[in-house]
Amino acid sequence: MNRPCPPLWIAMIAFAGAGPACSPHGVTERPASPVELPASHGAENAAATPAEPTSTHKPERWWRDFGDPELDRLIDAGLQGNFDLHAAWARFAQAQATADEVGAPRWPSLDAELGASISSRPFIPSQPPQQIRGFSASLRAGYELDVWNRIGSGIKAAALDRDAAADAVQAMAITLSAEVTEAYLDLAEVRARRKMLERQREISGTFVELLQLRFGQGLSSAVEVNQQRQGVLELDAQLELTHSAEAVAAHRLALLLGKAPGSLALGAREDLPQPPPLPALGIPSELLQRRPDVRAARRRVEAADHRVAAAVAARLPSLRLTGSITSSPNNRNNWLLDPAWNLAAGLLMPLIDGGSLAARAERQRAVLSEAVASYGDAIVSALTEVQNALVQSRQQRLQIETIESQLEVATVTLEQARQRYSNGLTDFLTVLTALRSQQQVELSLLAAQRRQLSHRIQLYRALGGTWTRELEQPQLLKPTAGDEDDAETADTGAGGAGVQAAGGRS
Repeated sequence: MNRPCPPLWIAMIAFAGAGPACSPHGVTERPASPVELPASHGAENAAATPAEPTSTHKPERWWRDFGDPELDRLIDAGLQGNFDLHAAWARFAQAQATADEVGAPRWPSLDAELGASISSRPFIPSQPPQQIRGFSASLRAGYELDVWNRIGSGIKAAALDRDAAADAVQAMAITLSAEVTEAYLDLAEVRARRKMLERQREISGTFVELLQLRFGQGLSSAVEVNQQRQGVLELDAQLELTHSAEAVAAHRLALLLGKAPGSLALGAREDLPQPPPLPALGIPSELLQRRPDVRAARRRVEAADHRVAAAVAARLPSLRLTGSITSSPNNRNNWLLDPAWNLAAGLLMPLIDGGSLAARAERQRAVLSEAVASYGDAIVSALTEVQNALVQSRQQRLQIETIESQLEVATVTLEQARQRYSNGLTDFLTVLTALRSQQQVELSLLAAQRRQLSHRIQLYRALGGTWTRELEQPQLLKPTAGDEDDAETADTGAGGAGVQAAGGRS
């Protein structure tokens, strides 16, 4: 009957290189989804709405489907200049450096030491004073055999943290592209709204002139003239608000691109684009690969699992090899004479630590449980975002069709009211009510079209993409010295030292 190998014998096998390191904790590679995934996206909603044109390709650089070169330029600029994205790249660089640092114990350590000393003998009256000079040089090497894969588990955990940081960069890039598109369309909507209000004001102004003419002929009352003037003033007030709204939208775009307010050159688009066809949805399980935030959550589960393995291995014996070569010649010209060398192997095993190592292992198990819960939440959130955007996009299209029907009816009603007023069959209040109703429906239609675009953008963002894997890491931002004026401004809290990028990326 074969007996299990004792720990010392396993350490000797690892020392001789006869077998790989083994781990006392079984790590789950590529953990499965803790959530049962549905078979499709929004199947229960497909029959609730009419069929909608659907694209045959999955969303990648989806904003190009809008066919707007200005939008393409702004998103490219945002991916280069956004400071939050630069900060995410810096966190990735930190994770990369940490992974390199954690991986250092895989290699032997080697230290060199040079020493010099001078001393004197005790004073003896019959002998002259004498000084003793000494020189020494030594090389010390050390290496820990990773018998239980403690070091290897830590290295894998750090590498997964680095990959999760890279996924976080990609997730931020996807979010940034959606935010830039939203801000650009906000700007276009404000301009389209102002253009519509200007046209409505011109029509309302024509009605005022007509009423004033009829009032001079005794065919209209002062009340009717003032009511129409009030409508014109309401439109003037709404027009004034569009100027501030346009400035705020432009400032938001500048912020997303890492520019100061007012420094961004923008196009003159004054209308909303047509929404692209509904993107191909694929199957829910594809979100586990297409969503960088979901990938990052899965990597954190794997990293936490490896840290559990490292914490468990820390409670077992460790084997370390050390060696040194030392030379201490009597004069400076004889450095390599009779060097002394030393080789040692030490087995270290914790016996009494007050339960510290056991508590560390339990804490890592709790961290693993938290990571699994976060992974499940990331999956559920991704599925929910897709479903919400899909439902909202479909229902918004139905609302637009209803508002378009309202606009047709309101336009016919206004024309009929004008004819009846011209024929003296009704008062002007009927015309005024019909006019305001038609103008309000026009504005409602514009707002509904903007919401439809927003829901489509959120669907694109929720479906993720693989285009972010092509992003290139920029060089880290570096501070630059400011001039005296900048320093004085910084003292007042309005400015400070600037930063510059050591390089850009495409």
